Amino acid sequence: MKLVAIDLDGTLLDSSHRLSQATIGAIANTREAGVEVVLASSRGVGCMRTILRQLQLFNPAEFIFAQGAR
Repeated sequence: MKLVAIDLDGTLLDSSHRLSQATIGAIANTREAGVEVVLASSRGVGCMRTILRQLQLFNPAEFIFAQGAR
């Protein structure tokens, strides 16, 4: 596997819209295994930036977002 795209709400984020330490560790392990991680969400860039920093996905930071996807 070369790449995994993961949704945020209800997938990576818990019911309080936060990342757990277990999730942060799982993403780190995935990247260490050589798999690129791309986040997908309808959230805006500001929110995505915070989550990308928490997951250390910033060199380069790639994500997919679409406002108003409802």
